[in-house]
Amino acid sequence: MATNTGTTLGMSKNYNENSSKQLAVINSMKPYIYLDIDHLNISPTSSRFIIADFGSSHGHNSIQAIKIII
Repeated sequence: MATNTGTTLGMSKNYNENSSKQLAVINSMKPYIYLDIDHLNISPTSSRFIIADFGSSHGHNSIQAIKIII
């Protein structure tokens, strides 16, 4: 089954231009993300730690919160 990504790929520029409010929310949540990371009970010898990003965006904001966590 072929997938048509033409319309999705063409939206990248518009998405990035129109997503500044979402990025502002991500940036405002950084202190809370760092605080929660500090409270995790993990160590380098812990078993695997999985991070899932269930966002569906292909634009600039799609990985911003994950970059903070990693």
